[in-house]
Amino acid sequence: MVAVVALVDVELFGPSPTRSAARADGQDAGAVGYALADGKDRGRVRRATTRDMSVAHGTIAGMTPIDERLVHETAAEYGVPGPVAQEFMARFRPCLYLVPHEEVPPPRRENVRSAARTGGLPALPDGVDWPEGRAPLVLSVDCAALPHDVLDIELPADGHLLFFTEIEYPPESSVVLHIPAGARTTERAATYEFNGEAMEVRVHEPRTLYPMPGLTLDSDWPGGPQTRAFLDGGGEEDALDCFEEAVLDAAFGGHRPGVCVQIGGFSNPWDMAPDEGDLVLLSQMAGRRSTTAYAP
Repeated sequence: MVAVVALVDVELFGPSPTRSAARADGQDAGAVGYALADGKDRGRVRRATTRDMSVAHGTIAGMTPIDERLVHETAAEYGVPGPVAQEFMARFRPCLYLVPHEEVPPPRRENVRSAARTGGLPALPDGVDWPEGRAPLVLSVDCAALPHDVLDIELPADGHLLFFTEIEYPPESSVVLHIPAGARTTERAATYEFNGEAMEVRVHEPRTLYPMPGLTLDSDWPGGPQTRAFLDGGGEEDALDCFEEAVLDAAFGGHRPGVCVQIGGFSNPWDMAPDEGDLVLLSQMAGRRSTTAYAP
């Protein structure tokens, strides 16, 4: 009853949009799920194909408070030409930030619902052991509590995703489990026996996280022809940076968190290779060190 996705170098890959993933119990998981990975084949997450990740009917990226008019007004404020703003909007992808309550923008704190937790001990179904390698649990995500119609990748509609990995790069062992909704589970102990010796898994401090819609931007967007012409013609790169920051902060509803968990969207390429080909981000976790998982 539990589906396992094996990660390699903390990269989670997925199928073409036509493939349906299967649950570990052999049943079709519907639009999304995770195929049982054998350690050789990489796990699968499906990316939506009907979602335009730029501007649709004047509104950008679902639940964010950003529209085309606001982007153009912000561009004009920073001296960025309209054609550059259009190029900018064509390189968006939506994401969800999972943040502590104090980092939720004040206007949204009253109605926000928790959807994830860092650290702690995993609750696993009977017969399912701690994943091989005994990597610590770094994140648990309640799929049903995530806002719907935000991401352009499809996640399970319910159940929990459990992320096990070392917060280092590259980690020695990384696994994601999908625990189906309604499965009977028991919290596992941190202690275990290995070759007759008592051992203990590292347990990170539990902290509740709350989902906030946001936007991410392809790091290569300034390479577009209109943007290159603007810069080559004397346009200021600082103006582009300020424009970008202002729009992405407005999408979040306030100053974006510096340290958080990100689901979907473009990755920050400072610690991993940029998204390319069919690779898209599943999750990126920033702490003292960072961990990234990918899916197509």
